[in-house]
Amino acid sequence: MEDARARFVLILAGYPEEMKRFLTMNTGLPSRFPLKLTFPDFTVEQLLQISREMAASQDYEFTPGAFHQLHKFIERAKQDKGRAFSNARYVRNLIEQMIRAQAERLVFSGVTCDIQALRQLTEADVTAAEKYEKGWDL
Repeated sequence: MEDARARFVLILAGYPEEMKRFLTMNTGLPSRFPLKLTFPDFTVEQLLQISREMAASQDYEFTPGAFHQLHKFIERAKQDKGRAFSNARYVRNLIEQMIRAQAERLVFSGVTCDIQALRQLTEADVTAAEKYEKGWDL
């Protein structure tokens, strides 16, 4: 690694306290990683924008009620989880779960869906994602 410094980049990522502890485990590590960047957590508004963009990138959109419910859920999760809240990764996992919930909801409804129904994430999908997420907290 030392011989290839000019051609090699190594990025370590983690939560600030854990990274500090990691770098103190070996006296040679801090000098090998002299540049440290700390990124602030996203705000709830930024996470909602990320949610919209992630959904849109897969041709989904939220109903107004679903987006309002998502807003409240992200706000609570961010507050409840504290340092363990994983920001955009949390949102990505939530969106993925909502898309799975939407697919199940539509399949089991037995109704023929139009394009609009296939693209919409509803309050039921947010609720299903909330239940799934809470199940992992057991």
